[in-house]
Amino acid sequence: MRKICVSKLLSAKRVQSFSRIREEVVNNLVESISLSEGVPINLSEKIFFSTYCTAFRAAIGKKCKYEEEFISLIKEMFTLGGAFDLPDFFPSLKFLGFLTGIKPA
Repeated sequence: MRKICVSKLLSAKRVQSFSRIREEVVNNLVESISLSEGVPINLSEKIFFSTYCTAFRAAIGKKCKYEEEFISLIKEMFTLGGAFDLPDFFPSLKFLGFLTGIKPA
Protein backbone atom coordinates (compact mmCIF):
# COMPACT_ATOMS: atom_id res chain seq x y z
CA MET A 1 0.00 0.00 0.00
CA ARG A 2 2.82 2.37 0.89
CA LYS A 3 4.54 1.68 -2.44
CA ILE A 4 1.35 2.49 -4.37
CA CYS A 5 0.84 5.72 -2.40
CA VAL A 6 4.39 6.87 -2.97
CA SER A 7 4.54 5.92 -6.63
CA LYS A 8 1.06 7.12 -7.64
CA LEU A 9 -0.14 9.74 -5.17
CA LEU A 10 3.07 11.33 -3.93
CA SER A 11 5.16 11.39 -7.09
CA ALA A 12 6.74 14.75 -7.96
CA LYS A 13 4.53 15.12 -11.02
CA ARG A 14 1.33 14.42 -9.05
CA VAL A 15 2.27 16.74 -6.18
CA GLN A 16 3.13 19.48 -8.69
CA SER A 17 -0.27 19.03 -10.34
CA PHE A 18 -1.94 20.08 -7.06
CA SER A 19 0.02 23.34 -6.76
CA ARG A 20 -2.85 25.45 -8.08
CA ILE A 21 -5.20 23.95 -5.48
CA ARG A 22 -2.72 24.59 -2.67
CA GLU A 23 -2.18 28.18 -3.83
CA GLU A 24 -5.92 28.85 -3.93
CA VAL A 25 -6.53 27.36 -0.48
CA VAL A 26 -3.63 29.28 1.06
CA ASN A 27 -4.83 32.51 -0.57
CA ASN A 28 -8.29 31.88 0.92
CA LEU A 29 -6.69 31.26 4.34
CA VAL A 30 -4.67 34.48 4.20
CA GLU A 31 -7.72 36.45 3.04
CA SER A 32 -9.85 34.96 5.81
CA ILE A 33 -7.25 35.90 8.42
CA SER A 34 -6.85 39.42 7.06
CA LEU A 35 -10.64 39.96 7.06
CA SER A 36 -10.81 39.09 10.76
CA GLU A 37 -8.58 41.97 11.78
CA GLY A 38 -9.14 42.92 15.40
CA VAL A 39 -11.25 39.82 16.06
CA PRO A 40 -9.85 36.77 17.85
CA ILE A 41 -9.61 33.77 15.55
CA ASN A 42 -8.94 30.09 16.06
CA LEU A 43 -5.87 29.72 13.87
CA SER A 44 -5.64 25.95 14.46
CA GLU A 45 -9.18 25.51 13.18
CA LYS A 46 -8.47 27.61 10.08
CA ILE A 47 -5.27 25.69 9.30
CA PHE A 48 -6.97 22.32 9.78
CA PHE A 49 -9.85 23.43 7.56
CA SER A 50 -7.36 24.48 4.87
CA THR A 51 -5.61 21.12 5.11
CA TYR A 52 -8.88 19.21 4.81
CA CYS A 53 -9.97 21.46 1.96
CA THR A 54 -6.73 20.80 0.07
CA ALA A 55 -7.08 17.04 0.54
CA PHE A 56 -10.72 17.15 -0.55
CA ARG A 57 -9.97 19.18 -3.66
CA ALA A 58 -7.04 16.92 -4.56
CA ALA A 59 -9.20 13.80 -4.16
CA ILE A 60 -12.32 15.12 -5.90
CA GLY A 61 -10.61 17.45 -8.34
CA LYS A 62 -12.96 20.41 -8.01
CA LYS A 63 -15.06 22.41 -5.59
CA CYS A 64 -18.27 20.75 -4.53
CA LYS A 65 -21.32 21.95 -2.64
CA TYR A 66 -20.81 19.09 -0.14
CA GLU A 67 -17.23 20.10 0.69
CA GLU A 68 -17.97 21.46 4.18
CA GLU A 69 -20.16 18.46 5.05
CA PHE A 70 -17.39 16.11 3.92
CA ILE A 71 -14.81 18.00 5.97
CA SER A 72 -16.99 17.84 9.10
CA LEU A 73 -17.34 14.06 8.63
CA ILE A 74 -13.57 13.68 8.21
CA LYS A 75 -12.96 15.70 11.40
CA GLU A 76 -15.43 13.52 13.30
CA MET A 77 -13.79 10.38 11.93
CA PHE A 78 -10.34 11.56 13.10
CA THR A 79 -11.73 12.50 16.50
CA LEU A 80 -13.36 9.10 16.99
CA GLY A 81 -10.45 7.21 15.48
CA GLY A 82 -7.97 8.90 17.77
CA ALA A 83 -10.07 8.52 20.90
CA PHE A 84 -8.85 6.38 23.77
CA ASP A 85 -11.01 3.28 24.13
CA LEU A 86 -10.44 1.52 27.45
CA PRO A 87 -11.93 -1.85 26.32
CA ASP A 88 -9.20 -2.09 23.67
CA PHE A 89 -6.70 -2.40 26.50
CA PHE A 90 -8.93 -4.29 28.94
CA PRO A 91 -11.35 -6.54 26.97
CA SER A 92 -13.08 -7.66 30.17
CA LEU A 93 -14.39 -4.07 30.55
CA LYS A 94 -16.39 -4.01 27.30
CA PHE A 95 -19.28 -2.18 28.94
CA LEU A 96 -17.09 0.91 29.34
CA GLY A 97 -17.16 1.41 25.57
CA PHE A 98 -20.88 2.10 25.80
CA LEU A 99 -20.44 4.49 28.71
CA THR A 100 -17.77 6.57 26.98
CA GLY A 101 -19.76 6.79 23.75
CA ILE A 102 -17.00 5.27 21.62
CA LYS A 103 -19.06 2.15 20.88
CA PRO A 104 -22.70 2.61 19.88
CA ALA A 105 -25.30 1.30 22.32
